[in-house]
Amino acid sequence: MPDQRTLPPHGQSFVDQPHAFDPVTQPQLFHGVIGKRTVAFIIDAMIILMLTVIDYVVVAYSASSRSASPGSFSVWSSLLWASVITR
Repeated sequence: MPDQRTLPPHGQSFVDQPHAFDPVTQPQLFHGVIGKRTVAFIIDAMIILMLTVIDYVVVAYSASSRSASPGSFSVWSSLLWASVITR
């Protein structure tokens, strides 16, 4: 395992050291990055949307199966809004 240092050698600073990847001198490393990040963003958005829909269905189903009487939800929501408004 090579010797890893977190500080630069004595007498140098981080400003004096070149950057790890320079798009001007090494453009081949940055080829296609925007397209890949766009695809990754779309995949992330679809996963979040799918999980949100699943959560919505689970909450809606559990709320409808828990209600003891048809009017119990409206009573609880009225009490909740009354406590929110008075604060």
